[in-house]
Amino acid sequence: MTEHFQFQVGLMPSRSWLEHHYLVLGKTQRQIAAEVGCHWRTVGRWVKHHNLRKWRECYNPRKINIDKAWLHHNYIELNRSTRDIAKELGCSIQPIIDRLREYGITKPKKRLARNHSARMSGKNNPAWVDGKSTPYQKTKLRRSDLPEVCQWCGTEDNIEIHHIDHDRANHDLRNLTWLCGTCNKLEAYLHLLEQSGQAEVLKESNRITIKFNKN
Repeated sequence: MTEHFQFQVGLMPSRSWLEHHYLVLGKTQRQIAAEVGCHWRTVGRWVKHHNLRKWRECYNPRKINIDKAWLHHNYIELNRSTRDIAKELGCSIQPIIDRLREYGITKPKKRLARNHSARMSGKNNPAWVDGKSTPYQKTKLRRSDLPEVCQWCGTEDNIEIHHIDHDRANHDLRNLTWLCGTCNKLEAYLHLLEQSGQAEVLKESNRITIKFNKN
């Protein structure tokens, strides 16, 4: 696509240019407006003038002719996602889903689960934040053998994640445990007493002994 369009008041792009950007590349009217430097309503008037309709030209499954063998090879044998296939064909994922249903092509649930897990694991997870975010650490701890109950009082209510060494940058699984909100606050106060030198705290089983250092 070598044609170039630069916005000027009263000037309208050709149908082929707008069709390429709006239908083939799938850009929104706001994206096109931002690129050429005009208001998105102006792009809307261009679309209306050239009679371009996304739902007819690109999103209607009847307009997408996909060979069954090709689709089976890409979706099952190559284990590609519907999103990847749609991107290659330049359409939305809905026509791909409709063709899969029409041809009776399905993936085993276990493979779908593995694919989803792979897409959402590690840095692909929106809660990743270098592995330090609370949601990611909670998911990590839930997959361990440690039951999701307060490790001090045993309650299952208001469970929070706790860093044993109080270093929130240390997200090693061995440094994570479960505490309820009340016990977590209590532990923080006890740690503050120790750090400030005001008291010595001895934790054993379900008993806590506090020995204050009086001057």
